[in-house]
Amino acid sequence: MSPPRRPSLAPVALVASLLAILAAAPWGVGCRRQGAAVGSAPGLLRLLSIASQDPALAGRVRPITVGGSTRRGLRASDAFIARIPVTVPEGATLAFSYGVTGPPAPSGAYRFDFQVRAEFSGGEVVPLFRSTVRPGPLDPPGWRSARVPLDSLAGRAVDLAFAVSRGDPGTGLPPDPALRVPAWGTVRLEYPPDPPDPRPDLLFVLVDTLRADHVGAYGYDRPTTPRIDALAREGTTFLEARSQAPWTAHSVRALFTGLYPRIPSPGMGARDWIDPSAKTLAEQLALSGYRCEAFVNNPHVSPEMGFAAGFERFTYLESDEEVLAAVLGSVDEPSSRPRFRYVHFIGPHLPYELVEPWASTWGHPRLEGHEVVAQTRAELATIGATPGGLERMVAAYDSAIARTDGYVGMIADRLAERGRLDRTVVVVTSDHGEELGEHGGWEHGHALYNEVLHVPLVVRAPGIFPAGERVAWPVEQFGLMPTLLRIAGTRPVDPVQAPDLLPLEPLPDGDPIACRFAGNLLYGEQAVSLACPDGKAIHHVESGRMEVYDRRADPGESVDLFAGAPDPATELARWTARIRARTDLFLGDAFVLRADVGGGKGGTDLELSSPAPLTLLSVAPSPAPGSVVRGSDGRTWRVRIRDGRTPTRLAFRGEDQGQPVRVRARGTGLRRRDPDLWIGSASQPDPAGASGVDLVPAASTRPSPGASLPDPGQVRVWSEREAGLPPLVPRLRDLQIREWEGVDSE
Repeated sequence: MSPPRRPSLAPVALVASLLAILAAAPWGVGCRRQGAAVGSAPGLLRLLSIASQDPALAGRVRPITVGGSTRRGLRASDAFIARIPVTVPEGATLAFSYGVTGPPAPSGAYRFDFQVRAEFSGGEVVPLFRSTVRPGPLDPPGWRSARVPLDSLAGRAVDLAFAVSRGDPGTGLPPDPALRVPAWGTVRLEYPPDPPDPRPDLLFVLVDTLRADHVGAYGYDRPTTPRIDALAREGTTFLEARSQAPWTAHSVRALFTGLYPRIPSPGMGARDWIDPSAKTLAEQLALSGYRCEAFVNNPHVSPEMGFAAGFERFTYLESDEEVLAAVLGSVDEPSSRPRFRYVHFIGPHLPYELVEPWASTWGHPRLEGHEVVAQTRAELATIGATPGGLERMVAAYDSAIARTDGYVGMIADRLAERGRLDRTVVVVTSDHGEELGEHGGWEHGHALYNEVLHVPLVVRAPGIFPAGERVAWPVEQFGLMPTLLRIAGTRPVDPVQAPDLLPLEPLPDGDPIACRFAGNLLYGEQAVSLACPDGKAIHHVESGRMEVYDRRADPGESVDLFAGAPDPATELARWTARIRARTDLFLGDAFVLRADVGGGKGGTDLELSSPAPLTLLSVAPSPAPGSVVRGSDGRTWRVRIRDGRTPTRLAFRGEDQGQPVRVRARGTGLRRRDPDLWIGSASQPDPAGASGVDLVPAASTRPSPGASLPDPGQVRVWSEREAGLPPLVPRLRDLQIREWEGVDSE
C-alpha cells in the first residue's frame, strides 16, 4: 500500500522545507535524548533507594551517625561488598560520603580502606575510588565527601561495587573494642539535564457534529463561534475540508490512523474498531517522546474500540463541563515533555437543547419544561415539519455550538496565561456535520451530502501555518495525522493513505488525489462519495444508483445531474473511471477472505496460511480469550471454536501475492463425515453482494448427511475494491483460485 502522492515537492525537499519552517518557529526543532530526564533541574539518581529494594542490602540501609551528623546510609562490614546496578547517564558524576562510626582510636591504629569500582557482566572491573580512614587524633570522626566523574562509563550497564576492608591483610591487629563501623552515605548519581524539548505541544480539539457553515469563519451570520473565529484569524482556515465518514467512529478512526474508512455492512461491529496492527497518531507521538492525553465525551471513541492506544491518560467523561475542567487541570500541570492533548466535546450533538443566553438572543427563549427541543432523529423530522419548528431546532443547535465555542476559548485563555499558547499547535475541527432537513434527512450517519461531510478545520501554528490564510482548495481532513507527526519531528512508521496538508499548495484538478473520498454509513444502504473540484458523485453500493452534482454551480447539491443526464451510460462510465482511479491509490491489490465456521458438539479448528501477512478484520460473535491466535510471522492464523451451534463469522485481509492461500478445517471430537461441520456462508449473504472467487463450489450451506468435508459451503475471496464497490469493477481476475483442504477426525 503506497502513501498518496503530492506532486509539488519531492519527499526530501518536503522534509527540508518543513525543517526550515520549524527552525524559524518559536519552539525550534529538537530531539529528546532517550532515557534521560528532561527539564531545567539536574538529573539525580538516589542509589540508596535502589539498594533498599535489594533484599540483601535492605537491612543495611538506615540512618547512620558519624561524628555527630546523621545521614541515610549503608552500613558496611569487612569483606562485604554492596553492588548497585545502574545504567550510567551521559555526563554523570558519582557523589557519595563515607566515614566510620564510634570514637577515634587513641593511636589511630585501626585502618579502614574504602573502595568503589565498576563491575561488568563480562568480568571487566574498573577501579573508580580508594581512600583510607584511620580514626584517631590526626583523623577526627566525620563524614568525608567524594565526587567521581563517570564520563568513560556513559551509556553502559554496570554494577557499582562499594567495598570496605579493615586494616592491612596480615597485620594481626587485635579486635576493635569500640566496634567502630564503616558506612557509606548519600550515594547518588548526578547528571546534567537535557536541554528542554523544543517541540511544540499539540492541542487537537474536536467539536462533535459541527457543520462548517454554522461557523463564523465560514460565513455564518449568527455569532456562534467568536473564539474559534479568533483562532482562525491567527491561523490557517481550510475552507473546503471534508471528513472521511459521516459518523464518529470511522471519522475519528481515519483521523487517528491516516487510513480511509472501511466499507462494511451497515451498522456497528468489530470492523469499526481500530485495527491493532495500525499505529495511531498517539502511539507514534508517544514513541517520539510526547505525553499523550485524551479527554472524551463520546462513547464511540472508547478504549474498547482501540482509541486509547498510545495515550498515557485516556479519560471518558459524562459532560463537556467535566471535559473542560480536566483539560484546564492538565494545562496547569507542569511537564518536562511536550504534550499531545485530544479533546472531544459533544455539545452540538443530539439531543438538541436550548442554551441560554444565546437562545433568547436569537428569539427562541428557553421555557421551563421545554429546554430539550428534540432527542431523536424521528423527533427532528416531526418538529421540522411544523411551523417554526425548524427555526427553533436550528436555534438550539446553534446555542450548543456557542456554548462549546466558549469552552474552546477558555482552553486557549488558560494556555495563554501559562505562556504556552504560542508554543502550542492548536487544531479545531469536527468529526462530521449534521443534516437539518436538507435532502429530506436529519442528524447524520446515513448520507454523504455536503452538510454532513463539510467540516471546519482551523490550525493555529505560528511560523508553520500562516496567520489569516484561507485555503480555498479541497483537502481531506485526515491529512492532519501525517501533518502533526511532521510538526513533531517524526513521520508515520507505516504507509498512510492521508495526504499531508503541507505544503500549502493546490493540486492540479486532473490529479486523482485532488478528489476527496468518503464512505461508511451507520444506517441504510452503503455508499461512497468522490468530491472533485468540478463535481461530486455519490455511488450507492448495493443498488448501483448514482448521484452527480456540480459543486461550483450547486454547492448545496440540490440538482442531481445524473437523473437528467442525456447520456446516463456515458456519465456513469466517466464517474466510474474517476472513482476507480481514486480508489486504486489506496486499495491496491488487497483481498478479503471471509468464512463462516461452525461445528457440532466438538467444535472446529480452522487454520489459514498465506504467502503474505493476513490481518484479522472482524470476528463475531466475540471469541473466547486465546481462541483466535496469530502466528509469529503474521501469515498464519489459528481459530478454535468450541461452541459450534452458532456460526462464527471471520474476515481477513491480505495483499495478493499471486500464490495460494491455504484454508484447513478440522472438526474435533466428531465422527468422520459428521454432517454438522461446515465452513462457508452458513445463513447470511455476503455483504454488499460482493462478487468473488468460490474456493469450493457450494451446493448447499451445509453438507448433506454422510457427505465428506469437501462439500461444505463456501469460502469467498474478493478484492477489497470489490467489497466496497462491486457494481463498478469487473469480477476478480488476477487472484489465483485459492486451495481449500478439509480434514475431519474420528
